[in-house]
Amino acid sequence: MDYAPGINVAATAGDRYFTMSAENVTKWNPDFIFQTIVTTPYDSKMAAYYDNWKTDDRFKDITAIKNGDVYIMPMGITQWNGDVELALGVLQMAKIMYPDLFKDIDVKAEAMKFYKTYMNYNMTADDFKIMAPNFTDAKSNGLS
Repeated sequence: MDYAPGINVAATAGDRYFTMSAENVTKWNPDFIFQTIVTTPYDSKMAAYYDNWKTDDRFKDITAIKNGDVYIMPMGITQWNGDVELALGVLQMAKIMYPDLFKDIDVKAEAMKFYKTYMNYNMTADDFKIMAPNFTDAKSNGLS
């Protein structure tokens, strides 16, 4: 998040992976939520998270949920917020948070170059559907 550049409101809540409470999320009131994939492959359990947040009265005033700015971080070799593909995650978060500043960046095209250059793999539209899904009714992540 720091590289995107954004402010990670959960930075002091725990180490890299932790379970957050509803109380913390409502206190932080984030403008954007970037969720890591907790099930592999992406399935209906993951898809239901955003639907559950939208219908839970505790979260009704959270800016990110009201605006549909809740995104699943893509999963290639690793999460895009992890080690191998971190640069792609930074590009994606920056593009989502600051679209006017990064309007000349095509994250999907950059990802395709990355996978071709470093992994000798030609990404397809079907690959992006698998690795970069998004929550139903959330704003587009620009990849799938």
